[in-house]
Amino acid sequence: MDKPTVADLMSDSDKCYICLSPFEKQAVASVENCQHVFCLECILQCVRSYLNKQVKLYS
Repeated sequence: MDKPTVADLMSDSDKCYICLSPFEKQAVASVENCQHVFCLECILQCVRSYLNKQVKLYS
């Protein structure tokens, strides 16, 4: 079975699972092994936050 594309995933959702804003013309992203679609800026902010927490743990 082929992996679903972002377009396939977007057809199942009309909003970002992080900010809950409806998708309009913003860039979107999905995480491998996840069936959710996010605003690109939302997922990047989450990753940055996670990485900052990891750096603090090991500093």
